[in-house]
This record gives sequence, C-alpha cells and structure tokens, in this order.
Amino acid sequence: MDLLDDEDYGSVSDEESLDDGLSGVTSGITSGIATESDILPSPSVSNLISDFHAQFWHQGADLDDLIQLAKHETIIRDATNHTTEPYNVIKLGQLMPLFDTELSMVFQCIVDTYKAKFPGLETIVPERKQYVDVVKMLQQDIPNVQLDQVLSKEETLVVSMSLKTDFKEGARIDKDLLSKAIHWFDILYNLRDNVSHYVETRIQMVAPNLCALLGPDTAAKLVTHCGSVKELSVVPSCNLASIGQDKTLHGKSLDISGVRQKGYLFYTDVVQTQPPEFQKQALRMVSAKVALAARADCTMGNQVINPDGNSDGNSDASKLGLKWRHEIVEKLKKIIDPPNISNIKPLPIPEDAPKKKRAGRRFRKYKEQFKMSHLRQMQNRMEFGKEEQTTMDPYGEEIGFGMADSKNVSALSSFNKTKMRKSMRLRLDQETKNTHSFLQDERSEKLKRSAEHPQATDPATSKQPRL
Repeated sequence: MDLLDDEDYGSVSDEESLDDGLSGVTSGITSGIATESDILPSPSVSNLISDFHAQFWHQGADLDDLIQLAKHETIIRDATNHTTEPYNVIKLGQLMPLFDTELSMVFQCIVDTYKAKFPGLETIVPERKQYVDVVKMLQQDIPNVQLDQVLSKEETLVVSMSLKTDFKEGARIDKDLLSKAIHWFDILYNLRDNVSHYVETRIQMVAPNLCALLGPDTAAKLVTHCGSVKELSVVPSCNLASIGQDKTLHGKSLDISGVRQKGYLFYTDVVQTQPPEFQKQALRMVSAKVALAARADCTMGNQVINPDGNSDGNSDASKLGLKWRHEIVEKLKKIIDPPNISNIKPLPIPEDAPKKKRAGRRFRKYKEQFKMSHLRQMQNRMEFGKEEQTTMDPYGEEIGFGMADSKNVSALSSFNKTKMRKSMRLRLDQETKNTHSFLQDERSEKLKRSAEHPQATDPATSKQPRL
C-alpha cells in the first residue's frame, strides 16, 4: 500500500530544509547544552534491555527463574525518579515492549494454574488486570465477592451466572504458585504504568513536534520502537504505518476502512475520529507529516527542552507539529463535507403566442406536410339537393362520401413527383432519349418481328413434323 505522495502531503523543499538543518546543529551548541555523548545512559537499564530474552511459561517450570524485569524493580524506579535526560527517556521507553512480554508470560501462568478451578474465566474476562483482580476476590471469599468493583454490569452478570455452573470449589490448585504469580504480575503491572507515565510526560523533551501532532502516548511508542528521534527521522513515511502492527493479524483484518497496516498511527485520534471510508486517506496524511515532524525534532535534538515543551530561548518548539495537525484536520474536513447543492434551474415558461414566421419557402414546405388532400376536401363538401352516399366502417360508424364520388374531382397534382437528384434526373432523360433513338432505327425492326412471331423467325426452336 502506497502511503506517501510527496506532491500532495509533503513538499521536497520542506524535507531538504529540515535535512540541511542537521549539519548546522552542532555549530550552535553552547557549553551548557547536554548531548548524548555527555549524558551516559544508566548501565543497569541498558544491561536489562540487552540481556533480556523472551521466556515462555510451561507446566513444571520455575517461575522465579523466568522473571527478569520484576527482579530489578529498584533499579527501574530509581531510573524514573532521578533521570530527566532525553537519552534516558528513550532507554526507559524501550522497556515497554519487554514489560508486555513478561506480563504475558506471568498471566499465562495464572490462567493455567486457576483454570482447574474456574475453567473459561479467561474468555469471559479477557483483560489481564481485570482477570487477576477477579481471581484475587474469588480466592478470598466466594459469598462476599463484589465483582462490580472491577467489572462492568454485563461482565458481572455473566461471571455470576458462570460461578453457579462452572466454578469447582473443591478443585485443588497450587496456591503457592498462584500467589507468587499474582505477586510478580502486580509488580510488573505497576512498573509498566510508572515507566509509561514517565515516558509520556518526558517525551516532549525529545520530540515536541511529534507530541503536538500525535499525542505523547503514540509519540513515545514510535520513538522507543525506533530507538531515537534520529533513527525515526530516516524511516520513510510509507513504512511508518507498519510500526506497531500485530504480525498475527497481517492481511487478515481488512475491514471497511481498507487499511492493512494497523500500527500505532492507525489508532491515533486523528485517524480514528474519521469515518471508516476516509481512514485510509487520513493515515496517509498523518504518515507524511510524522516523517516531517521527526526530522524537525531531529534538528533541534541537541537543545535542552523543558518538560512543558518549551526550549531555552524558543517558546515555539512544537509550532510545526501544531501547524501540521491543523492542516490535516482542515483537509479531512473539506474531504468529508458533502459538495454544495447547486440551485436547480427551472424550465422556462412556454410561450403560447403564435410564431412570427408565416411565409417563405421553408414555411410553405412545412405546411404542405399537414395539408388536407383534395379527396378529403371533396368528402367534406355536400351538393345541394342530392342525397349523400354513405358506408359503414368496421366499428359501425356511418361515413359519408360527400362529393368524393362525383366526376368533378380533379386529378392529382402533377407536382407530386418522386424527388430525384439532378444527376439522376439527367441520367433518366438520357436513357429515355437513347431508347427512342433505338426504336427509330431500322435494326430494331427485326427485333419487333421476332417479338411478334417468335416461332417463325427462330428456326432452331421450330418443331419438325413427324413422318
């Protein structure tokens, strides 16, 4: 799917101006400005990212050996409390997908352990945090459980009905493993929320234009996925829509919007607030502007930006992002708006006055088409003192002949000749003249006699008398 049309959504001059600015950034750095080389990332956080390996839960495994991030809770919390540098913000943002991987592994351990007592609960409550909260309540006291504190009314009703049919109160489960898994799940979930909130509030230091265009949540996901704003700025706009896409649903979830690449950009408010038939076009516009916003942020990446989005000496750090977001919204508004209904022009009132043309060759020829024949004119006349002859038509109506059967009816007009072209009429006259000339010739006498007496003149066809 082609997602970039530079002629429509991003001019080359804008991109070149942004790229040219990269070469002049280092010349304006002062002694008080921090750079990536001056700010060393936390070695513990970097080691956690580099040493992380995805683990999968299986029956009989030791859960403590599979846990990696939750064991270093203190290191991660210290990194979020004592570091505000842009480079550390990006490093902590790279922990987000690792948290999701480890949370999925711990959640699978909880489901496999508790399904012996309440099978099918994971299908009724698919959200992981709600599932764990329901398990905590069920483990405490069944009669006094208050599911409406964590579930909606519909989910509470379904779970309450399933408790009466599917819940196995006497089933044995490994309570120690379940408690341990819930403990690790709570630690990971709280760490993930803490890091996510930290990155979203500090990402404006790194990418103010991206935050203004997409929001801090989506901007943080894009920057952490690529590793830095500089790496994001070199990604073509046609590939930005694929970032964050679920690989298992690739090519299988094609809905009315017609979008296959449902990544982070597809779920932004700019795209989701549009009607489904216009979401594909909105995604193209957003992808093109994100590429420009990333390059704009890359040129100012060495400036110190306050958490509120203002840089030192520059209060318009996110000016371009706000401008491009406004342009996208206005373009989509014009596309979605129906076309203006043009005023329907009524037909002119017909004129009942007679036409001005009452003579001339064309008009006489036109009137001859509707002229009454001489026979019909005589039929409409009556001779005084004489009885009219009548007849009956097939419908039983009496029709009078008037003077049509009289001997005074004139012959047809001699002008009703077949219309011929001048060349055809000359040719016909010449053929008539040639015929008269041939008939007057002496050689035609023989043909005349043969036509009158064919047997006498043709000895070949004459019959011989029998002997």
